[in-house]
Amino acid sequence: MAFKKDNNQEAVRAFYELYYTPEQVNAFIEAEGFLPVTESGLEYFSSNPDLEVYLDTLPNVKLTPTDDPTWDRVKLAVQQNIGAGITGDPQATLDQLQQTAESGS
Repeated sequence: MAFKKDNNQEAVRAFYELYYTPEQVNAFIEAEGFLPVTESGLEYFSSNPDLEVYLDTLPNVKLTPTDDPTWDRVKLAVQQNIGAGITGDPQATLDQLQQTAESGS
């Protein structure tokens, strides 16, 4: 909404450029107790021994594909069928979820 206001684009851009600097983001993550998810976060938190295993794993993480249109269907299928994976045939449930992911339906 701020970008839509006339003559406001430069001010908003300047704010975002400041807010999203590695120093600002990592200070916020540290203050709130969140886990870092960026390369600058890996570097900033590298001296924290409590995060060592997490930081070693982070470069190989695959995040939820929320920008993939199929993801909403897969997420719904997981929510509706997760119980069958526990009480029924786990392999059949996983196969069905895989088919949903690959077919997009």
